[in-house]
Formats: sequence, structure tokens, C-alpha cells
Amino acid sequence: MISAARLHEIAAEIRGDQRSSLADLTDDELLEMLAAHEVLGRAARALQGRLSGEVGVPSRTELGNEA
Repeated sequence: MISAARLHEIAAEIRGDQRSSLADLTDDELLEMLAAHEVLGRAARALQGRLSGEVGVPSRTELGNEA
């Protein structure tokens, strides 16, 4: 699995890309970038769901209260 540090690096790279001029891209390049970012977004949301599920496991009410 990808590390949290690498996810932060990827996010920083994407934020850095926002400073570049999209006006310099061709129509095909814009569409390619949009498609790639959509794939990245879907992958990120899928992992977020998996992580949320794992966080929820120890919070199940049937496990009882440790306090």
C-alpha cells in the first residue's frame, strides 16, 4: 500500500501543477489531463472508503466499551 508520506507528496505535486498555465496545453492534452485526474480522484475516493471502513471496525458497538 502507498504510504501516507507518498500521498502527501502526490498532493503537493498536484497543487504545484495548478500554478502551471493550462492555457498552454492543447485540447488533446487538456482532455488527457482531465481523464488522468478523474482516474486519480476515483482511486483516492476508493481508498478513502476502505480506510474509513477500517477505522469503523474498532468502533463497532458489539465490541463493547473499553472505558
